[in-house]
Amino acid sequence: MGKQGHGNRSGDAETKPLLDESVLALKYGTRASDETVGRNQRSDLLKGVKLGDENSARLASSIKMAAHTDTVGEAILQNLTTQRDTITRARVSAETMEEDMDISERKMTRMACEQCLQRWVLFVIAGCVLAGIIVYAYYKLEIEPARRGDEPAGTETDAEASLGRFAPRRLLRL
Repeated sequence: MGKQGHGNRSGDAETKPLLDESVLALKYGTRASDETVGRNQRSDLLKGVKLGDENSARLASSIKMAAHTDTVGEAILQNLTTQRDTITRARVSAETMEEDMDISERKMTRMACEQCLQRWVLFVIAGCVLAGIIVYAYYKLEIEPARRGDEPAGTETDAEASLGRFAPRRLLRL
């Protein structure tokens, strides 16, 4: 039970060569010497190292770009947060202003109703005063002279008849 499952050891009859000659012959040709193969492998190795360096430089550039993108993204998010706060404050101010406008509109409506009511009261008072003046003038012109016996009610003198429309001169006698 000692050597089962351990793979190829130096004591095994069949060992795999480190360099497969058939692969080398396909790549470098059948007449390639060790020197030519070594030179070609060094050249390939240098190309691989150069390609690795270029890839490392590209990777470093990509990392810098990602860091810059992250910084720009953070700045944009900060700017958006500031704008959101500004918009929120503006909306609250607009809502407050709308409430104040509603209150002002109600006050203006109430004042318009009061103005209309005051106008009607003024008209009624003016009508009462005018009616009082008319009643007083009628009393002074028609009823009081008839009561005193100066002139019978409804009679006019020749002067008053000739004046016609100037009959209110009687008021001057009052």
